[in-house]
Amino acid sequence: MPSFRCGALSFPHFHSPNNNNSNFQKSLSRLLQGMWKKSARTPIFPFPKPSTLLFFFCASRPSPGFPMTRRILVALDPDADTPVATRHAIDIAHRHDATVTGLVIVEARHVETKSRGESLRGVYHTTALLEHLTSEAEKRAKMLLEAFEEAAEEAGIAYEKRVRQGMPSRRILDEMTYQDLLVMGETPHYLYGQPDQQTKTLARVVRDALAPTFVVREDDEPPIERIVIAFDGGPSAARTLHAFAQLRPFGTNAAVTLLHVHDDLPDASGRLLENARQYLRAHGFSPETTSVEGATPHEVITARVEDAGTDAVVAGARSVSQLHWLTFGSNTAPLLEDCPTALFLHH
Repeated sequence: MPSFRCGALSFPHFHSPNNNNSNFQKSLSRLLQGMWKKSARTPIFPFPKPSTLLFFFCASRPSPGFPMTRRILVALDPDADTPVATRHAIDIAHRHDATVTGLVIVEARHVETKSRGESLRGVYHTTALLEHLTSEAEKRAKMLLEAFEEAAEEAGIAYEKRVRQGMPSRRILDEMTYQDLLVMGETPHYLYGQPDQQTKTLARVVRDALAPTFVVREDDEPPIERIVIAFDGGPSAARTLHAFAQLRPFGTNAAVTLLHVHDDLPDASGRLLENARQYLRAHGFSPETTSVEGATPHEVITARVEDAGTDAVVAGARSVSQLHWLTFGSNTAPLLEDCPTALFLHH
């Protein structure tokens, strides 16, 4: 709920039996109402008293706990981590009274590519395979949507269902135009005919999506209660910090640790962490800070995650070169292999 800052202006002796100030009162009321309306405040309500005229006003401002995650997209595919992603999306929706959209993408592009340059007989075979694949994909899409709908209905949240056909990364990015957060499993296959083949969908989506992506593993069950924010002060880390603080997907009561790995610069590291801590405090969090000297940040972060039993890591997907495990290139394997927990990523 929003909080309100209230105040009053007192003007004594505007009402007197011997002096009719009604015109002055009306003029002053109109003047102040115009001033506050121009300032985007709520209208002023005059409350005259026998000897004093009080002007009450309320200036609305967001509360640190005001929910900002209102629309969540969960990518559905046949992998084992999809039900976990759905449960996380539902958990976040419960916190913020949000709407969850379950998205299924049917992709047959890889089959069409194989038909190029083949003989007429091969084209016929590929056409039949494409038709079969499309039919099979539609069956799987229906099963995925039914499972999603059942989970959403049981949880009592608002939800929508969508099926799109085409390149997975492009379709997801299109849908993310009007979403606050994407939740997906770490192995987005989407190749329904060949489920053991990974694509580069995850890297493309995190790199180009307008909103953050929350990537979960099969054993990453909600709720998220212990969070490490890997913060290096760079632009990507700063944008991710802003998105996390403003969306508050896991609430503000989670145990948050700001972690900076430095190279023999403890004072600068301390100042960096203090600035980030104050920013999070302004958004309702109560974070701790940890500064660690080390030459290999990804090893320090991974060790911290394992030792503290962390539920999720928040990090910029384009952090400085030292954090190579968080930098998306042509292969996302280093990120997914090195981090043993869920990831909240932004670019």
